[in-house]
Amino acid sequence: MSAESRRAAVAVAGCMLAIGLFVDGIGRMSSAPHAWSAPVSGGWRTWGTRATRFRDIHMLSDADGWAVGFEGTILRWNGADWVVVDSPTRALLFGVHMLTPDDGWIVGTGGTVLRWDGIGWRTANSGIEPATTALFDTDWLAPDDGWAVGSDGRIFHWDGQGWTTVASPTDQNLFSIDMLSPTDGWAAGWNNALVHWDGTRWQSVAHPAGNLAFYEIAFLTPDSGWVISLEHALHWDGQAWHDHVLADADLHSVDIVAESDVWALGGSPDRATAYHWDGVRWSAASVDVADDFLAVDMVDATDGWAGGWSNGTLLRYRAGAAPEATPSPTAATPSRTATATRTPTVVRPTATPTGRWLLPYVSNRHVIWTATPTPTATSTPTVTPTPKPKLLFNSDRDGNRELYVVNFDGTDLTRLTFTPGNESCASWSPDGRQVLFTSNEDGDTEVYVMNGDGSARRPLTVNSNADVDAAWSNDGRRIAFSSNRPGNFEIYAMNADGSGQTRLTRTGDGLNFSPAWSPDGKLIAFQSSRGDGNGIRIFLMNADGSKPRRLSPRDEGIDDDPTWSPDGSRIAFEYFPYASGNADIHVMQADGSAKTRLTSAAGYDSNPAWSPDGARIAFNSQRDGDHEIYWMNTDGSQQTRVTRHGASDECPSWSR
Repeated sequence: MSAESRRAAVAVAGCMLAIGLFVDGIGRMSSAPHAWSAPVSGGWRTWGTRATRFRDIHMLSDADGWAVGFEGTILRWNGADWVVVDSPTRALLFGVHMLTPDDGWIVGTGGTVLRWDGIGWRTANSGIEPATTALFDTDWLAPDDGWAVGSDGRIFHWDGQGWTTVASPTDQNLFSIDMLSPTDGWAAGWNNALVHWDGTRWQSVAHPAGNLAFYEIAFLTPDSGWVISLEHALHWDGQAWHDHVLADADLHSVDIVAESDVWALGGSPDRATAYHWDGVRWSAASVDVADDFLAVDMVDATDGWAGGWSNGTLLRYRAGAAPEATPSPTAATPSRTATATRTPTVVRPTATPTGRWLLPYVSNRHVIWTATPTPTATSTPTVTPTPKPKLLFNSDRDGNRELYVVNFDGTDLTRLTFTPGNESCASWSPDGRQVLFTSNEDGDTEVYVMNGDGSARRPLTVNSNADVDAAWSNDGRRIAFSSNRPGNFEIYAMNADGSGQTRLTRTGDGLNFSPAWSPDGKLIAFQSSRGDGNGIRIFLMNADGSKPRRLSPRDEGIDDDPTWSPDGSRIAFEYFPYASGNADIHVMQADGSAKTRLTSAAGYDSNPAWSPDGARIAFNSQRDGDHEIYWMNTDGSQQTRVTRHGASDECPSWSR
């Protein structure tokens, strides 16, 4: 075994010790236990179980949270259920932190670092050596100010561009980190590893409890924090650490709501423990299941979640409504009321003669109080989060084919249409206010438009023929479509209100479908069987129908459903070779060169749609037995399933 392999093995062994939580008693003390009251009803009840092991949970709100754990498991809470999210790794995932619903990070073994961009998780470990590093936790102050800790005392900092190693005062595994501000943070881990960041360097800090392994550290303010180690809960008061001993507590995780509202959970495979701090003492709370809970995160004083390692249990804490806070003109009691609309902006601390902490900003688990030179009231601007990207598609899941909208992570499915007919070929207008689609509700297929919420639908074409494959121009002023009104299917164009319908192609002996406007509106790509015997090819013509020319080469197969990249340089399309009998997504340059295959799964992959930012391509695939909606990066990587239903979900289109 090489030196690198040995270091990797040691790192993984450290991981397993960390997640095993030393149930054999390593790190325990024989000192007299701290006083605690009789068990109280804490409101922790089993929500359910999953076939995995949970290592961390981070809740943004009561309707949005994340959980990670064994073999790359990533789950997201949508307010009603924990939904599996596609993961690009099988690594053991130790820590998750979300800055906003559209910006988050996960760390794990093998130097794993994943970043969430509102659409999917991508690898983002530039600067971290995978073979020798296990990452156990991560914490973030801003998109350009993040930290991660791991094996052998390693500490890394993210500056918005990449990860850099920061000098560490310990060579012990660091299991937890909590940053209060750019000049104040803590990390803790194995063999008394308890270190503090002062804005310049990390330094070891002494504590009175002897030789301990610390599992999680959490702070509310610079003068109030807790660190957990089995039957020890140590409190920081701004000057020193003070030990509270809870006999046989087996504590592994901690989260702070307020000075008088702290939860610590733990246990072992055959029992669970939960303790609550009320500002005076720790009290045992009842838990209705056996598991060792390595993760706890509170939404607020009335709602929280915990995840179990041994049995995959998900606990939920529910209590009565919290009393309404009384505002103060000079200070407020810090509270952990994180919502999806909170601002991730960091207010940088400035020096103050009085040393008062007055101005709050939200970090991962708490409100931070940064110094400001005057006690005058400071209004915090409300930041509206960027809406999640959505996919519009058609499905027969409710009988006939209707239109639906879903978030890119598969959440928040909404049905838009309710008609006895079948609707398809839908797309949002460039301004995002309207939806263009086709429907046969009147007996033949026509082109329709409606508001983005499904209201005010109206036909744009009215005739006894079939009008299909409608597509907006990039400025929203024109619509192209295919119609068989001359006997065979030809490409037409019209104004956005349905006026000025004009025939663009005149092949006579061929079929023409799937028009797609170039981003500058000067060209239209389409598929045609003109003069090609047994094949269908991608063609290009000017927007007025002049100068049609073939882009894709002649062969025994079908080129279908062209879609332009937003910069106009490439075209994605479906290719179905007769020899293989399997359709895949391909991409080529706008001049027809450099044809590249992106998908290769068994089953039809079709109907590609390029995202407005140019980063991804959505498509539908039959690889899982029925047609489902997927997306992938434009190089074909990270193919991610969005819908999960036994019906046929097809023809995705992106929100603008």
